[in-house]
Amino acid sequence: MPHRGEFEADVRQVFGDPQVLDSGRYLIYDWTTDRQLVLIPLGYSGLAGATVTAGQRFRMRIVLDDMQRVSSVDCSIEKLDSHQLNELGCLDPAELRALTGPSEWHELADITGLAEVRFWHSEMSGSNTNMVLSPDGSMLAASDVKNRTWIIDLESFTVVGRSDNTPPDFWSLKGIPEPRAAFSDDGQRIAITQGDVISLLSRSSDQFVPEAQLNVNDLKVAGFGCCPDGLIGLGAGQASRITLGGETSDTVEGEGRLRFGIAGVAVTRQSPPGSFRVAALDSASLKPSPRAVFRDNSDENLVLDPRNDFARHRAPANFEFSRDGRWLARNSCRHLEFWDSAQLFERLTDESTEVITPDAAMVMTLSSDPGYDDDGCHGPIAFHPDGKMVAAASAKAIHIWRIEGGTQEFLLPVEEGGYGLHAVAIAFDTYHHLVAVASDYRGTLYVARWRLPDLP
Repeated sequence: MPHRGEFEADVRQVFGDPQVLDSGRYLIYDWTTDRQLVLIPLGYSGLAGATVTAGQRFRMRIVLDDMQRVSSVDCSIEKLDSHQLNELGCLDPAELRALTGPSEWHELADITGLAEVRFWHSEMSGSNTNMVLSPDGSMLAASDVKNRTWIIDLESFTVVGRSDNTPPDFWSLKGIPEPRAAFSDDGQRIAITQGDVISLLSRSSDQFVPEAQLNVNDLKVAGFGCCPDGLIGLGAGQASRITLGGETSDTVEGEGRLRFGIAGVAVTRQSPPGSFRVAALDSASLKPSPRAVFRDNSDENLVLDPRNDFARHRAPANFEFSRDGRWLARNSCRHLEFWDSAQLFERLTDESTEVITPDAAMVMTLSSDPGYDDDGCHGPIAFHPDGKMVAAASAKAIHIWRIEGGTQEFLLPVEEGGYGLHAVAIAFDTYHHLVAVASDYRGTLYVARWRLPDLP
């Protein structure tokens, strides 16, 4: 193991160059040892089948100081017990898990009226449909394969609203877009957009009831910005601010592009000038990508994701702004990066080709399950309302860090609720719980809630 005070060059001589992040301040390694191809005869046919066997998996984060010496090391090694992990100075998943309170698991199908509702696409490799939690984790907006959106109170576990949208047509070349839902910051309004129409619902007593329908000229994805009376809409090559009366303003044509890599992020296309700037994130030019909307007032920054859920499940990373808009977090399911949003905003306007490095990077611990999801990152991210903690999901767990110092405090496994589970939406509620929606690729959706101990 690298030790405190060791030079970066000595670390590289032993471990080689990092595979995940090599920013000059953070080195993140992630590899499997002794990987080999094994040929196996298949019964009486005599044909040879093949499988890949592998040794231990290993993940490590090295933090360097200004002198390029090791200041700290975090790691996780598969198939070692707690005593061995602690001896090596590694993160111990069992210890992190033991700090959390008991979890509660419920199936959405247990709710009256949802038993026969399908929330997964058999046509798209079983990917789940759009799931959005309110900022406080008390409400879930879930769209089914018939393009209906159900609003579910997770505390009473009842349906408190529904919006019927245009039924899908999978055989159409153009297709009918899936609904996308967005809660306002206070959770009292919800916008559901599909095609050119945005349906607004507002909370009245214990129900969400229709408030208005807006026609917005091909702005297909909408999300609430800073304020309960306005939205941001994203269309083909443009973005606009939308009032609750359906009027658009501050329209920006075109977008920039940010490309994330091992060394950091580079601006591969500048953003056109305007009242705000839009940038495609983490994608080649011909692949679908989430968009970051940067505004002069950083607490109005937000991520809009126009991709269908199949593309989202196969993405290399997920993104989310902190509640004050200061940080753009990127979750690759192996590590979490923090980027200064003001620096990204400024760099989108100039000609510099300099690579920007993350301000912080946290490493994901390995789970005890030998399975490994390399196909994509579901990886939702949630920031605690007090700004002290951040949660991010990997393939089989939810990791919670203290933002200051980047120490991992909790590890919440999602496998215990059912087979093959992964988190598709997470949020902190007002009672110091973490709420998660988890899917098992078979159409079963669970809602889990963990009580987190108070942190000093």
